[in-house]
Amino acid sequence: MTKSPAGNQAQFASIWINRAKGDVLRIVKKSLIAFLIVALLPAQVAWGEQFVPEGVDESKGDVAILVRDIFTSSQSFVHNQGEKDAFGNRPFCSSLTTESCSTAPSENLRIFQTIPLCSVDASASCIEGLDVYSADSQPQAATYIRNVSGVQFSGDKRLGIPAAYTPAIWDAPLHPNASGSTRYVTSVQIRWLYRFGKVSLENFFAVVHPVREIQDQKFGPSGVGKATRNGKTFTYLGAMNNGYTAEECATTDVGYCAKVVEFAENTRVGLKLRLSKELTGWLQGRISKPSLKVTSIGSNLDRVEIDASPVEVPQLYAATKVSNLPNWLQGSLSANFGGGGRAFSDRQWRIFSSEGEQVVRITRALAKIANNRAAHVSTSWNVSSLQRVATGNRCLDNPNRLVGLVTTNALAYSGGAPQFKNGFLSYQVAGAHYLPDGTTKTEGTYDLALRSETARCLYGFSRAPISATISVVGSKGEKKFATTVVRERSGWLTMAAYGFTFSSPTIQVKLTQKR
Repeated sequence: MTKSPAGNQAQFASIWINRAKGDVLRIVKKSLIAFLIVALLPAQVAWGEQFVPEGVDESKGDVAILVRDIFTSSQSFVHNQGEKDAFGNRPFCSSLTTESCSTAPSENLRIFQTIPLCSVDASASCIEGLDVYSADSQPQAATYIRNVSGVQFSGDKRLGIPAAYTPAIWDAPLHPNASGSTRYVTSVQIRWLYRFGKVSLENFFAVVHPVREIQDQKFGPSGVGKATRNGKTFTYLGAMNNGYTAEECATTDVGYCAKVVEFAENTRVGLKLRLSKELTGWLQGRISKPSLKVTSIGSNLDRVEIDASPVEVPQLYAATKVSNLPNWLQGSLSANFGGGGRAFSDRQWRIFSSEGEQVVRITRALAKIANNRAAHVSTSWNVSSLQRVATGNRCLDNPNRLVGLVTTNALAYSGGAPQFKNGFLSYQVAGAHYLPDGTTKTEGTYDLALRSETARCLYGFSRAPISATISVVGSKGEKKFATTVVRERSGWLTMAAYGFTFSSPTIQVKLTQKR
């Protein structure tokens, strides 16, 4: 894998990306960027070796943009959406009833609950187990070691919110990661909304990190902290980090950092979960060649087993004059003042999450400025549920059961369920044509798993076998070469396209059946 050098301390703290709604929540104002270098971004947002941009001085009419995966912290916490601190930011809480938070009917809270192992509490969503093994061998169960310390809080039985826990550390002695370590970290988080005295589920996000353990007393567990600037108080998520950038530790503890490294080649990861039946509909993720199994285990829970390979996910970085950008992209910059920034300097960059149709468009424009070359590549394994799927098609929008899974390694992707139009299931992706070395072509992956009965519903098919064709179509309508795989088994139709190149193809699936 092509690597890029890590830089000095930097922060990506000025925005949080709400993936479900696609909105950008401003956590700090621009005047605070230099001060809140590490404090606001928690240590659990790690994605492989970190790429730190050089940044630009925007006062000279320059702009730098980084497109990459961005997710909120994997630690448990509560975000008070109904309050603002002295700087106009939404405060954090370490439980439902501490700091500025309460469960009064007037409260407006977003709750981030990291779930426990089922051996701790099997009555609600929980982790049953983890497999880490080589793709050419049989699954091997990893051994649970411990949970880290950090924010934990009691749930509220009256509201139906379970207790919140911390990420877990596992050992897979037969399958070390790329660093030679056999340790892995799991974090599975459920996001809830509390409004008008009622609780609703948003989505879940599950990630598995390969890590190398570092012991140093300067590390500390993550938590909700309080600080004062110019006589004004604000809260933040953070941890003591011993000079590491905030994205390098998958989780921290007293004297401990689980430093994110890369997966070894040919790795497979299997995660077994018990999830609320309300977390249904569609899943998406950064995985490849997935195997998905869903079994009902009662009136409230499903057993969801996801076995898949990690994928190599590129990032895009481009620096240019603002005047060189198309007008529509300049408008997007105004709406997103950015993140990043080098410690105590005037150099900064903007950050866009990799998910969304608008980011696909942005990536297409920036790829040309970046000479169609990715800035960095790292391996990822994560799966999440989509909060709302509203395609307008009753077959795809069924909220009462798991309908499908869509995954890709594309630098940018449209997100959501594939669009069904003119007989095709279409999905947009975009990226740089080359890896960071400037010569190796980026190879795309796309996997779509669809319930067989959903496919039959879409096309009005009988119970006879279904066939599918997959096309990868370039921005000018040209067909791109890809190795495609289609099979129907155990009630699921799985389709895949591998090895296609970028920069902006659309992936189309057409299902057929002999009459």
